[in-house]
Amino acid sequence: MPVSENVEYPYTQKDILIEPNYYMYTPFQGKSLLKAYFSDRDEAIDKLIFSKGDLDFKNVVLEFTSSRLKRFEIMQQSVLSEYPNVTANILYRSLLMLLGGDADEKWLYCYLSKIVSRYEVKRQLFPYYDKRFIRGHGNSDILILYILSHCSCIAYYKRTENMKFFNTALKLGDLIISRIKHLEISSDKVLAATSLSEERICCDALMVKQGVNI
Repeated sequence: MPVSENVEYPYTQKDILIEPNYYMYTPFQGKSLLKAYFSDRDEAIDKLIFSKGDLDFKNVVLEFTSSRLKRFEIMQQSVLSEYPNVTANILYRSLLMLLGGDADEKWLYCYLSKIVSRYEVKRQLFPYYDKRFIRGHGNSDILILYILSHCSCIAYYKRTENMKFFNTALKLGDLIISRIKHLEISSDKVLAATSLSEERICCDALMVKQGVNI
């Protein structure tokens, strides 16, 4: 039976934080789904920004991270004693290592794996975690945490080609787009658009590598 060419990308049509996708019984839709995926990403990027000319992943992410880090370091001091693992702190540090300087490879893999694991199990991320990184605290609807996690997974995949991180990045990308109407801060929009654009580039490169044409 031929697959319809007019397939709507199904994984961003509802608010994924409220109704999570688990991707367990995804029907095979072949190249039509890949075309729908690229259209979905392009439409989201167009909604987030007016021009695609300045979406340099490394520069945008480092500028965003540097501008937020000092303010965040002051804010986090009051919670570190109660919650040993502050998610944003881990993500900021990871991005600076991945894109801006020397990286502690063991630390990167350990902590990014913990964040990926928490998202894959719970389909949520919390701003704070206990010492064992199991119990989360705070609100799970802080969208910038998902955007920073997406950036980190993309950056780590580009560095290592570890598909576990790209797989989670795709799911985080779906979540970001499903909640795109909640993005109001212009710098957050640019960061999301840049990371989604880089995800799209990675997916395109992976298809070329695997000999897939659409």
